[in-house]
Amino acid sequence: MLHQLKKNPPINYFFVLRSDPFSNVNSISFKYKFYLGSTMDPGHTLESPRGKYKIVKMLGKGAFGEVYLTDYTAKDPSNSEQVALKKISLHGMSEEQCTKEAKLMKKISESSTSPHAIKYLDSFMKISHGNLYIAMDYCSRGDLRSKIKANIELGKEFDPRIVYDYIYQIADGINELHKHDIVHRDLKPANILIAEENGKEVLKISDFGLAKVIDSLNKSLNHTWCGTPLYMAPEQHTTKYQSPVDIWAIGIIFYELCIAPEELVNEIRNLWKKVENGQRVNLSSQYSAADTTWLNKMIDKDPKKRMNPLQVCNEARRPDPPEWRKFASVAYFKDKLYYLGGNNSEVNGDTNRVDLLMDGGVKRYFDYQTMNGSGLKSERFRDDSVLESCLCFDPSAPVDSRVSQIVDMNYARWDHSLIVANGKLYAIGGFQKLEFEDFCNSIEEYDPQANRWKIVGEPAYIGIDLGTTYSRISVIKDGQFVVIVSDDGRRTIPSVVAHCESGILVDHPALNCNTDLSNILYDSKRLIGWKSLVDLPIAENRNLWTFNVDTKDDVCGYVLNKGKPNERFIKAEEVSAEILKKLKAIAERYLNKQVTGAVVTIPAFFNNDQINATVRAIQMAGLDLKYLLEEPTAAAIAYYNRMGITNSTIMVFDFGGGTLDISIAEIKDGKLDVKSVCGDAHLGGQDFDERIMKYVIEEFKKSNNFDMSQRPNLMKRLRRACKEAKESLSSQIESWNVRLDINDDTNVNVEISRSNFNQLCQDLFDKAMEMVEKALRTAKISAEQIDNVILVGGSTRIPKIKELLSHKFDQTRLRYNTNPEEAIVHGAAIIADALEKRIAMPLIELSWNNNNSHKVLLYYSYSNNDEVEGRICLFNSHNFSVEKIAKFDKYYESYQVAATQN
Repeated sequence: MLHQLKKNPPINYFFVLRSDPFSNVNSISFKYKFYLGSTMDPGHTLESPRGKYKIVKMLGKGAFGEVYLTDYTAKDPSNSEQVALKKISLHGMSEEQCTKEAKLMKKISESSTSPHAIKYLDSFMKISHGNLYIAMDYCSRGDLRSKIKANIELGKEFDPRIVYDYIYQIADGINELHKHDIVHRDLKPANILIAEENGKEVLKISDFGLAKVIDSLNKSLNHTWCGTPLYMAPEQHTTKYQSPVDIWAIGIIFYELCIAPEELVNEIRNLWKKVENGQRVNLSSQYSAADTTWLNKMIDKDPKKRMNPLQVCNEARRPDPPEWRKFASVAYFKDKLYYLGGNNSEVNGDTNRVDLLMDGGVKRYFDYQTMNGSGLKSERFRDDSVLESCLCFDPSAPVDSRVSQIVDMNYARWDHSLIVANGKLYAIGGFQKLEFEDFCNSIEEYDPQANRWKIVGEPAYIGIDLGTTYSRISVIKDGQFVVIVSDDGRRTIPSVVAHCESGILVDHPALNCNTDLSNILYDSKRLIGWKSLVDLPIAENRNLWTFNVDTKDDVCGYVLNKGKPNERFIKAEEVSAEILKKLKAIAERYLNKQVTGAVVTIPAFFNNDQINATVRAIQMAGLDLKYLLEEPTAAAIAYYNRMGITNSTIMVFDFGGGTLDISIAEIKDGKLDVKSVCGDAHLGGQDFDERIMKYVIEEFKKSNNFDMSQRPNLMKRLRRACKEAKESLSSQIESWNVRLDINDDTNVNVEISRSNFNQLCQDLFDKAMEMVEKALRTAKISAEQIDNVILVGGSTRIPKIKELLSHKFDQTRLRYNTNPEEAIVHGAAIIADALEKRIAMPLIELSWNNNNSHKVLLYYSYSNNDEVEGRICLFNSHNFSVEKIAKFDKYYESYQVAATQN
């Protein structure tokens, strides 16, 4: 053992993965420590047989070593050059071992023909330091890890073309190493350096060969092989492994680039589980099915079935199309596919060329390879009937023949085919759909007067559950209920909007946005339609919000950039509109056509101001509102459709993230007769989260004299931790520790038991059950007369809620779905499908009785002189049937018990 190591304790942490990641991802722990010696300061000089290395600065630090930028001067210098110098601790290794391995690394580097493997320039040992030093090319643009981190902080996605190029370069470098029987074994973004050559990014793989040095080091300490767990193949720590472990790592890097700005560490568990269970790992909609197949071939659980590096290269860099085809349109005519027009580089304009595509098809706009094993052929021809349908040849087309001058003409490049018929311009289908043999599934007509595209053909209606914490979209497709997943494959879309320098972000990118926390906005459903913050039932929880709120012109909303020159106020309905825009865009990507109508759900107890504000948000989002559907009614429709409940008196107990809605209704002869509706628009899952937050804040304040509520960054993280605690206590766990790192010396670790949680939230449970009693009183029926209690919403997972309802109605009458959160959006999809197909809506008629609800018609409008049409005002507990639409000069709304006070 080296003399230096005898004197000093080890200081550097070392990862050990003890068990199969498929069975327990949390088996990662820290074990041995290593001594690296003191950090080398700028100006420090090291000498080797070849010359001198003067330290400029530290570039990075890892588990085994440090990397410095140095000025290198040879023994007989003409001038100095900058190189990178890596210092590696040699705990337990002999000089002979290190010299042998270092020479081998340099030999491989010198014989490498790939520009994507780093060049090792020199190596030497300092026995007194206990370190091996390796000089290599300096890459001025840092490493791939830093680039990924920057995109995550900006909430920015990688351009797919850049992703393909990066993977090609990485695979090319690994292919070169495998030629020399070198397995990298620790391939990760931090080991992929980025150089600039001729203005282009060139990726270079580093630390190859170091695997052998490190492996020898591990053997000397008699412990498990070390690697970075996120990128380790499943066989890497359980069996003797070979080169396919590097292909697995490339696949994980590819996946990480594809999901950015989402962090890999948040997704790796699901990926491992899917691979273990033989399930397909999917990518977002901007990547084709071919890319998904390519990914799954790299991360196959069976190493023998994985691609080799050359195959990865071939997939990543398919041949580009001829230059003229890059801007060509595509037409589908008489069951044949044609290229029309395109770019003529000689005259810098359009070409009149027409080519017929035979025995093949198109995968991506830049990929014209073989499909299904048949060759792709192209031939020149002249056919007047085809030319008449080509944009470049039809003088009757209502637009300029130069496609680049037409608004939104990305259609002409890769998303859609363009044809002209009867003097009108149409965009048809899309390239991505070709591989699914579904070319003409949407048609849009160009309107030259409005200078925009409008959909032609069948309508497309969707159901939307606009939730407080999460929102959902769904459709009925081929008779089946389908939840439309988000861009990153999730069934829920966080109802969060972030205003940052790069623009407005919604969904998970908003949660991870690197911006002022006060500009990350949520809870718009709780603020929408309110005129005063004083009247808000949740005003006492304002200190737990990380955003700023205020009122302006009798409207509650958010204050962005408070106290700064660019401070501005935005209404809660504007935030809801951004969420709805995102939902619409996700649905259109899934349907591959424009959404022409939407059924949107609202809490049953929304007042008219809240309803009107929600409708304005829907309109701002560009959605054509077809129906406003009360959430309990939507849930009843879903259960009626799924379980066939008939001739039954039901109670819908809808307990979501922000609201509690309770409806009692009778289903008879296929109709829904609502007996009572009541609820609390400010009682939901978030209130339980905030009870835990307050408890943790107070407990931590007692022991540390520190108030976390004054630190927005901590409050954001604490809210997530407390939500996790609530969800854990709602499963089989009886106790949970809320943990949060504040700094190196201070950490939050507060235990909360299920009984403690129940005690903290007792008044919330009481409120919920008071609403149950109120609903029964209003409907004038007893608990024994309820046949089915339908539990809807994520908060019904809380054990105490189930216990209280079981005591009230007995367990046998509770109806609980495995996904209670999706019942509302399911009902919305059923109504959307009925409206789209113009068939009878299940359980609903426009002239239905609605005893307790203060709105009767779900359709309403305003006349030119602002008179309200189609609305009548009801007192609670009165039952009216609507027989005709009434017209009023004004309307009044109140909820006082005494009629004279309304």
